[in-house]
Amino acid sequence: MKRYITTLLLLFVSTLTFAQVDSTLIDSTRVEVVMYDSIENDPRYIALCEEHSSLLESEDSFRVMIAEARDNYLHSKGEVNATEEVEGYATQILNLEKEIFKVRTNRRRVVDDISVLEQQYLVRDIKGGGESVYEDDYRSVKGDKTEHGQLILNSVIARSLSSGSYADLKRAQREDELMSRVVDDYIATYARLTRTVRAYNIATEEREGEEIYGNYLDLRDRADSLGGLIDKYWNNILNTKYYAYGYILEHYGLYDLLDNSSADFSAMQQRCANEDGRYALDALAHYAIGRPTLVAFERDFAREMGLNLAADSLQSVYEEIMAPEYRIQPVTLERRLFVEYESLSFGGTNYYNDSNPIPQVKVYERGVIYRVLLGVFRNKQPMSVMKGARPLYITKDDSGYSYYVGGFETEDMASAAVEELLAKGFKEPQICCWRDGKMTNISLSEENEAEVATLQPTGQRYIVLLECGEISESMRNTISMTAPEKRISRRGAGFAIGTFTSRGDAESLKTAISENHPKIKVSIVELNIQ
Repeated sequence: MKRYITTLLLLFVSTLTFAQVDSTLIDSTRVEVVMYDSIENDPRYIALCEEHSSLLESEDSFRVMIAEARDNYLHSKGEVNATEEVEGYATQILNLEKEIFKVRTNRRRVVDDISVLEQQYLVRDIKGGGESVYEDDYRSVKGDKTEHGQLILNSVIARSLSSGSYADLKRAQREDELMSRVVDDYIATYARLTRTVRAYNIATEEREGEEIYGNYLDLRDRADSLGGLIDKYWNNILNTKYYAYGYILEHYGLYDLLDNSSADFSAMQQRCANEDGRYALDALAHYAIGRPTLVAFERDFAREMGLNLAADSLQSVYEEIMAPEYRIQPVTLERRLFVEYESLSFGGTNYYNDSNPIPQVKVYERGVIYRVLLGVFRNKQPMSVMKGARPLYITKDDSGYSYYVGGFETEDMASAAVEELLAKGFKEPQICCWRDGKMTNISLSEENEAEVATLQPTGQRYIVLLECGEISESMRNTISMTAPEKRISRRGAGFAIGTFTSRGDAESLKTAISENHPKIKVSIVELNIQ
């Protein structure tokens, strides 16, 4: 417990520390908004992104801690003399849920602030004149004879290209500058995705699991979106830069470098093709493998054109390239059901008491579970009435208190439990099925089958009756082979199969059962539907 409290405090302090960004910084009604050349260079945007990343990590950590605490709670609840420990875990879960709520509230605020800031830059860019900006840049660079460290700012580049081609090159350069941030964002999203998968795999509660699964889908969509950007940007960067610089080399007759760069480009493309399909994102591999080749080409191009400042600058870039690790495995998450199945057992009648009351029936939003209804009573019953059956569940509505036992995966398992309950002296145990949160009393539905038949056209209907205490697996096979669509339901001490609209079909089933199971007494009941 001490270790948990220490971890919780550290995470909470971390969350509060990152939450100090003043939202008034981006409120244009209260302060003067300072705009930078791009949103990626705006310190407010950088701080908000860092805060959002930190809050996401805190949320992931809290989610894992809640899952572990719930697991410990359920484990302790089944142990004898663990009341204090159970209460401690319950308190721990409550505190963690309060903290994760605070983190989520802060994260929503940060997302809103980021959206406001992005909108401001979008409006500014729209008002900036679009293509005219590139046209002005083109004329300015074309007439500037000064040598620049940034390759595309040298006049020989603009003079060798049309205004449209130069605008395309400048966009590609802008995308090249953005790529590292997009790649970092993708890798961070991938890390959160893997943490979310781990949290989902240890989740024990359906509500928590579904929330984590929703977060997984959001993160997966974001990763897919970022992966699409990486692919789009990188393909455009490669195509635009190789075309522009190749065109200039050909214009000046510098065929040696043109041939060498073409060979390097082909080798790089082959390396990329060899990696395709092996890791989480092909585009990330293409970028990691291809960027050193592209920068080396730009460096050699600058040297060939006599642009020494740009060549030196690109050499420094080449030496400092930190290629992202692209050998990351695909992250997949199979959505699972959180239905907890429990077999029928018997024990002491004092198992459920004031300190360990009968829990409410757990209703799952997804999945199928069968329980056996022991009875509906106007008042709560003493545990002696339940004969030590467990696990028990209870509901309360206008009809009274309903007592259920067990949690079974199939109707056959529930039927077997009914047999065991009948042997213990329970009078009319009924099978109930919850399917995606909706309950059906199967036994009552079967008992009303003959009445439902009155809604059908008039005529004779037939039911095959079996006098036996249970139906063996081989008998079920016989029934399913002869009458595959007919329901088997309990009738008193025996079973009923049907209904049949043809007496011949009912006789066929009777004959099949009699031949394969001669010890079972079989009869046919005729219903006259008016």
